[in-house]
Amino acid sequence: MDSKTQKNENLKLVSLQLQRLNQQLAKTDSLLQVSTIQAQSVRKLGLYHASLFMAVNQITEQDIVQVNEDQS
Repeated sequence: MDSKTQKNENLKLVSLQLQRLNQQLAKTDSLLQVSTIQAQSVRKLGLYHASLFMAVNQITEQDIVQVNEDQS
């Protein structure tokens, strides 16, 4: 194989690798966009969970105070 043929083969290989890299970067970008949306949803879920926990805690404390007042 002469040097010109080998050079053309190498350039073809590099071109294919760059195409593959471009496809993988596009897929990575897509996955990062989905991850961003999911992270926002997880944040909202955490806020809802914290709100429910605080509400239940407040109700439980009110019940305990009421029971203590009834016993006095």
